[in-house]
Amino acid sequence: MSTDWFAHSCFVPATARRTVSRELDHYRAEARQLLLDIPGSPRNLYISGSLARREPAVTGGGACTLGSDVDLVLVTESRAEGLLIEAKLKDALQAGFPLIDTSVFTVQLDRLPSVRGMFGHDLLAALADPIVEQLAVPAIGGRSAPPQEMFEVFVHAMSNAFFAGLLQNDSRDIATKLALEGLRCALSPALTGPVAYGDIRRHGELLSPIVDRDTIDALIKARELGLKPDLPGGHRRLVACAAAYFLGPSARLDTAGLLGAIEARIDEFDGLMNSYQMSMPLAHVIAETGDATAISLLSRIWQRASRRDIAEEEASLRAADRLASLSAQAPARITEDLFTLRRDYYRLLSAHNFGVRHCADYVVIRHAG
Repeated sequence: MSTDWFAHSCFVPATARRTVSRELDHYRAEARQLLLDIPGSPRNLYISGSLARREPAVTGGGACTLGSDVDLVLVTESRAEGLLIEAKLKDALQAGFPLIDTSVFTVQLDRLPSVRGMFGHDLLAALADPIVEQLAVPAIGGRSAPPQEMFEVFVHAMSNAFFAGLLQNDSRDIATKLALEGLRCALSPALTGPVAYGDIRRHGELLSPIVDRDTIDALIKARELGLKPDLPGGHRRLVACAAAYFLGPSARLDTAGLLGAIEARIDEFDGLMNSYQMSMPLAHVIAETGDATAISLLSRIWQRASRRDIAEEEASLRAADRLASLSAQAPARITEDLFTLRRDYYRLLSAHNFGVRHCADYVVIRHAG
């Protein structure tokens, strides 16, 4: 019996659902056999990401194909052995399915209860439907606050958008992703648990101070069907979503409201992860308007930022020092310095979310919930 891969999709046509579901069922069966053919210790394998949430995207018009990446999570008792199996499995899947963008992530079995972020929430959903399960899964308890984890994802989208020129990505795809992650983040304090893309449409009335129904539908369709809408007002929407996350949708959802919310929270953190996250909305405001208050707040954040989590490289240390003294700094310099620190941020976030290392400096910042 075919899996209902599109249970929570909104606009994918029935014919596309059937076509891509057959493709995914075949992929899943092949992934299972390929993994079982690799010698070594027992292991588990799960499909995570948007496929675990049952809301993948399609692309290709009439000849519809899967538009989402496939995120596989391999669980082994030894991370070192798992990484070797991961490489072999990924190579085999890329050879067998060259048109599917497959990622394989390895998690050590005893680290499963410590996984965090939306990666952890997606994996938790995936555990109920294993591809291969040769190891007993340990009990998994509570996780950190879902709104904070939705803010992580919004920051990731803000970061990609801010560095779009450096990353050489398709700007319209990035803009759609940024808008959707902002709306998920703005909605997260009002809902229990992680927010799916479909929840933006199902609970659109809660977002009415930020976006109208037609724009919501256009964004969801763009993601699900591989479209590239040209939707104006992206910066205003980003500011409104960030302000709504911190203050609630009935608050002042403009630049002044956002800057006031960030200023009220600066004394609540000093770790690199929080500092980078809180810097991203400020960086967008500075790039768009050159706002002096935003520059001052960015400087204050990095004056407080702990240096112990910054890699011992001169470039990273100089970047942090420059961000701490921003008064005469041009936006271009801010871009370069945040891009330099980006690697340190993702190094810490990855270790935190994969359960490898708990970052004690990473705190939940007050939000509207």
